[in-house]
Amino acid sequence: MTPHQFLELSDAISDPMFLLTGDGRIQAANRTAIKLLGTPAEDLQDQYLDRFVENPQRQLREYLRLCSGSKQPLVGHLTLKYRDSERKPYRCDGAVLQPATSDAPALICLHCIPRQNSNIHFVMLNRKIDELNHEIMQHQRAEEKIRKLNAELEQRIDARTAELRNAYQELESFSYSVSHDLRSPLRSINGFSQLLLEDYFDQLDDTARSYLQRVCEGANRMGQLIDEILEFSRVGRCELRKQAISFTDLSREIVQQLRNQEPDREVETAIADGVHGEGDLHLLHIVLENLLNNAWKYTGKVEHARIEFGELTKDQQKVYYVKDNGAGFDMRYMDKLFGAFQRLHSATEFEGNGIGLATVQRVIQRHGGRVWAESAPDHGATFYFTL
Repeated sequence: MTPHQFLELSDAISDPMFLLTGDGRIQAANRTAIKLLGTPAEDLQDQYLDRFVENPQRQLREYLRLCSGSKQPLVGHLTLKYRDSERKPYRCDGAVLQPATSDAPALICLHCIPRQNSNIHFVMLNRKIDELNHEIMQHQRAEEKIRKLNAELEQRIDARTAELRNAYQELESFSYSVSHDLRSPLRSINGFSQLLLEDYFDQLDDTARSYLQRVCEGANRMGQLIDEILEFSRVGRCELRKQAISFTDLSREIVQQLRNQEPDREVETAIADGVHGEGDLHLLHIVLENLLNNAWKYTGKVEHARIEFGELTKDQQKVYYVKDNGAGFDMRYMDKLFGAFQRLHSATEFEGNGIGLATVQRVIQRHGGRVWAESAPDHGATFYFTL
């Protein structure tokens, strides 16, 4: 191999490479080696590699002698001295490219691979120059394959993004339909039922009045369900606007609203001071409102009701919680707890549509956190969430 052929191959490699005679004189060096040593290529010609190596001269020459006399490439180690006085240890793959003849000395290809640990013992390798060339070709083919895979992945992402965009548009259309088209007939049902009860009350018997009352209650429940479905869909689509939030103030405000709605109820509340977080104020208000509403609702049949809000640290992460001593639930049904329209108590026991906790989970997931619960029947429940 000529120095020119060596350079054509070695300049494509990011590690230092040298073409040496058997006694250690440099015949050629690739671009990486020239840059690291800080010596022009013409000044390197016929220079002994000893000049740029920190290792003992005897050790380097012994290594080159072994390379010259071996049909198998050898691995050793040396420390190159850079132009900026830095020292860096390398593992060296030395292979004979051209055996010595009467007319020309042996030529050795020295490939230097960076190593953090310079304490490397000599081992035998079988690496020839055509194998190096083959590795380069394999590397180029692998890079081309990666480029093609990345291009295919980008196309799939674009297609998937378009599908999601269409799905969101369909969801918005559905939400619009629910909001406008379904509310109108519900208002009519509820309105005319109320008129019948008010204007024809004396003409209706008890059974007819009971039927009409049930129609009104059903229409009202349907309206509430529509509101919750719309809120659930908006939670997944609205843009997050993060800010610092006082969960203490927010919780006390929600609890006061609950007290105003049921002034006759006596509920002990313990809201921890100084609980703060960061997130979307509107969405996290929905989270606390749902959790505290549930705690208020499920303690409705407890003589000495108690609701607690606070924070703790678990696995070096801040965890917020809402705890009550109410009805609780069986942990065997935990997988249903955060599903939409899933209820662990009948509507006759506790009112609700089973979508509040699904909304809570969606909000928390959008904030990169998680939500879970611990409970037992008749022993209350504690809901935890992180952000």
